[in-house]
Amino acid sequence: MPHVVIPTLAGLHAAGRFPVERLVTTFPFERINEAARATARERSSSPFSFSDPPANGAGRQHDY
Repeated sequence: MPHVVIPTLAGLHAAGRFPVERLVTTFPFERINEAARATARERSSSPFSFSDPPANGAGRQHDY
């Protein structure tokens, strides 16, 4: 029942009662291997969210 759960979680977050930011771990792109190891150790979950763009200047955030 996503049509019930998602609005409920969004409302709780807006009210400050669901700190979703505590559930998210971000890694700079240069630490991609560390992010993969953290996922393998179940300290983080996929998908990855990289806080910095790749050094090649792609200039956008990537979600994998």
